[in-house]
Amino acid sequence: MTATRFRVPRMDCATEKEVITRRLADVDGIDRVEFDLIDRIVIVHHDAEATATSALRALREIEMEPTRLEEAAPGVRAAVAPLPVANQRRELALLAISGVTALAAEIVAWTSGREQSAIVIALAVFSIVTGGIKALRKAVVAARTLTLNINLLMLIAVVGAVVIGQWPEAAMVTFLFACAEVIEARSVDRARDAIRSLMVLAPDRTWVRRGAAWVEEDTAGITAGETIQVRPGERVPLDGTVSAGRTSIDQAPITGESIPVGKVVGDPVFAGSVNQQGMI
Repeated sequence: MTATRFRVPRMDCATEKEVITRRLADVDGIDRVEFDLIDRIVIVHHDAEATATSALRALREIEMEPTRLEEAAPGVRAAVAPLPVANQRRELALLAISGVTALAAEIVAWTSGREQSAIVIALAVFSIVTGGIKALRKAVVAARTLTLNINLLMLIAVVGAVVIGQWPEAAMVTFLFACAEVIEARSVDRARDAIRSLMVLAPDRTWVRRGAAWVEEDTAGITAGETIQVRPGERVPLDGTVSAGRTSIDQAPITGESIPVGKVVGDPVFAGSVNQQGMI
């Protein structure tokens, strides 16, 4: 089996994960699919090079804007390119315009008593197009892959409002959902940044036991189950459990503890925390 990694910038949460899983399930030759939501990476395990090409095409069909990544060493995480500031400002500007026109449609409909007048419909359509087109495209993709998620439910609500002639309500639902999408994306980005900042604290080199000797190796090459050594004053390179020794750990950057926490055999330790006293 071969593993191919794809950067998927539109994958923000488990909703997109389910859509991708359903679409790739139809591609022959794929053994399994893994997800790295933090770095927006999809790892496809497949049998032939042609399958990787088919997987790339399938991801493009559901508008995930995938990019195939070069192979990296085990444990090495690819840097996530942030959304350009110009794109962020454009997105917020369109969202503001959508909100203003949706509100205008509500006001005109309420003052005139006509929710299906030409001006109300025009304002509502303009609001939906400017602020909700991204969310509506996700909903269409969900419908195509037969995935029942929040995007599809939003589409049903908007279509239902239009069918019964409630154009202002359709615009407002779209605008509020688009706001929720932006807030969710910003929250996920902040979580990524926080996790990445913690990873920076962990040292690049680690003392690991090889037979009867201790050898200093790259932290990225350490695998689960190996025994590593952390000396007084050093940072803990990886999450783990104390198997020998006792000490106190300053884990303020990770857990917010204001004073060092005592650690004995069986206690967990976190990558990036500082070993204060004994060797473990």
